Amino acid sequence: MVSYNSGLPEAVIGLGLQAATLTDYAVATTAYTLSSGLFVAVLVPLNAGQQFSQLGCVLDTAGVTTSGVTEMSLFSRDGQTRYDKTVDMTAAFGQTPPKAITGALSLGQFTAPTTDLYYLCALTHFSGTAPKIIGSPLASTTAAFAAINSRLPSITFSGQATTPTTFTPSSGSVNSAAYYLFAQ
Repeated sequence: MVSYNSGLPEAVIGLGLQAATLTDYAVATTAYTLSSGLFVAVLVPLNAGQQFSQLGCVLDTAGVTTSGVTEMSLFSRDGQTRYDKTVDMTAAFGQTPPKAITGALSLGQFTAPTTDLYYLCALTHFSGTAPKIIGSPLASTTAAFAAINSRLPSITFSGQATTPTTFTPSSGSVNSAAYYLFAQ
């Protein structure tokens, strides 16, 4: 159970979420920049039958001057199935932080078909200030996360104009940032 104020739900799904409040997140977390066109994919476990209808993150710095697609998405562990993506989240990423932000899935509710690992993803486009979201302070700036059962837990792809329909995890850049992305 995770308990944040400012609207984050009691039960969330995500990589490395820890009990905290938004009032003390600055000492418990690190903020990571979502550069324009950077597609971030974070590996998370889901149980078969688990359901949610929104994807989100906790905003540390608002994005300024939108310049393209800003949304979150959900993929299979091999990146070959995009289960859904959110409606446009430009306004959400431009809100005054700190704030938990969410976007509704475009197809409504998602139900995990199997107990497996899935990728929660984010893509933003801002030409002014890039948004920052919170993540683990334990991430290293010099070493990328090791693979988990041959799966890469945090990867990025640069220069993405839109959310891809598929991706190959091993083609991405293995990331040292531990972005907190969640589903509810």
